Amino acid sequence: MLSEYGDVFGFENDEVALAHARARGIGSLERGRFPDSVPFREIQFDIICILDVLEHLEAPVDALVTLRERMADSGKLVITVPANPWLWGPHDETHHHYRRYTASMLRAQLSAAGFSIRYLSYFNSLLFPLAVMQRVREKLFGYSVSGLIPGDNINSALWGIWSIERFWIPARQFPFGLSLLAIAERAIR
Repeated sequence: MLSEYGDVFGFENDEVALAHARARGIGSLERGRFPDSVPFREIQFDIICILDVLEHLEAPVDALVTLRERMADSGKLVITVPANPWLWGPHDETHHHYRRYTASMLRAQLSAAGFSIRYLSYFNSLLFPLAVMQRVREKLFGYSVSGLIPGDNINSALWGIWSIERFWIPARQFPFGLSLLAIAERAIR
């Protein structure tokens, strides 16, 4: 989708995931890792997206500082992270998360890295009740990765419900949701 608006660059530390991404033939993809081996040092980016990445990093502020240094003066950072630490469960452990976020946690990390926030909201709010029910189910009956892969019809229905929120963002801010979305820029110092 982003390639419609300009050149796309990305990086991945895992060789298998990098090969899979390269096979799609979109953009320039390199091997890299936060915060010390981020490629494309010579480029200043207009938009940087890190979508469900920050929760995987032991030192998220260091990674955010690295991204701020790579942004053009008028650049924007678009970031999503899983929300609500009280929803922590086996799913997070399976996917090697270090944390789930509150809005204040994300705000503090962005601020510490030298960003000012233009927009911050919870999202994926319509599916929130289903996720809470799933967490209760996991606590009662255990967690199974194989039991969480929905069929095509269920996937299509979930995608339809999830995508409804695009009509509300960024005109509104949601008080709850499964994820947080932030749009940030360099703080004026």
